[in-house]
Amino acid sequence: MKPKIKTVFINKEFKNLGTQTLPSKAWISRYAELRTIEQKDKAVKWTLTVFAATLFCTFGIYLLEGFNVMGFSLPGPLLKSLEWSTVGQMAGLATVVFRFLFK
Repeated sequence: MKPKIKTVFINKEFKNLGTQTLPSKAWISRYAELRTIEQKDKAVKWTLTVFAATLFCTFGIYLLEGFNVMGFSLPGPLLKSLEWSTVGQMAGLATVVFRFLFK
């Protein structure tokens, strides 16, 4: 017996797909695949946004230190530890996220 094929409207967050004629199982697997891709996209965007914000703030601290704005001054070892902790933290976070997403 041939499975029923019906026209379904895909959820509003997947509007760009419009109306398709697919068997139920194919529609469900396609929906799950698109959902997974959307979640991976959000995770990558969030990770890259946090990475950019951290680098921007660290760069701002170095600018404040370099130009002594309003007497801003930090000891050298603290600046070095800030630099390496920022790099290590974000590299670790990016590694965890990208390994999870693309294994």
